[in-house]
Amino acid sequence: LTAPMTPSTSLQPETPATTTPAASTRPTPRRTRAAAVVAALLLATPLLAACTSPPAGSASTRDVAWVATDASVTLPGSNITPVDVTTRKIGSKVPVGILPSAFAYTPNDRGLLVVTQGNDALSEIDPSTHDVVHSTTVGVEPNAVAVAPGGTGKHGIAFVTNLDSNSVTPVDLGTWRAGKSIAVGDEPMAVAVSVGPSGATAFVADFGANQVTPINVSTLQAGAPIPVGPGPQTLAETAN
Repeated sequence: LTAPMTPSTSLQPETPATTTPAASTRPTPRRTRAAAVVAALLLATPLLAACTSPPAGSASTRDVAWVATDASVTLPGSNITPVDVTTRKIGSKVPVGILPSAFAYTPNDRGLLVVTQGNDALSEIDPSTHDVVHSTTVGVEPNAVAVAPGGTGKHGIAFVTNLDSNSVTPVDLGTWRAGKSIAVGDEPMAVAVSVGPSGATAFVADFGANQVTPINVSTLQAGAPIPVGPGPQTLAETAN
């Protein structure tokens, strides 16, 4: 996002749940893709530098595509793989957790965020060393992540959708503390952050509720849901 950072938002730590909610009986993409192999690419341009082959670390965040493979219930993966986009060479796998499912960069591309459904976590990888430097527990079966301005030291706030918790977990990327979960509609599948003159809003696509829920980034409060078509699964925001 190119808009100025908004003031930091203080998050209250949340005690991780000790029980797992029962699975939804409604057929959803997470169940139907059980036999599939999911490949997720996070690729940004322009390229700034090229890696050696195979790369022990990336020369910059802009020269590597990160790939999550074998991300299915029947064949759970626990690694992500860097690919040099110039030489097309594959680097060493990076273990992050079970069923990595989505990526997002932190502000100024300082870190790569990865959500892992199998162990209900959000982790950060250092793009220069490929080390996992932070990790925290979020809700049940996290499915997507987007980063909003704010947080301690203006490091940003990650919004993680929790498919089986019907909630969004905000994580202060300055302290790596997960805040109190924010209730949204059934089966939140995707999240995108929009920044405007009046502040930032996280929009959440609630697959099971046929709606989009806006969340005020400054107050961490959900607004009135917006009815859309059946089964919304993805979102995109316009750069300001």
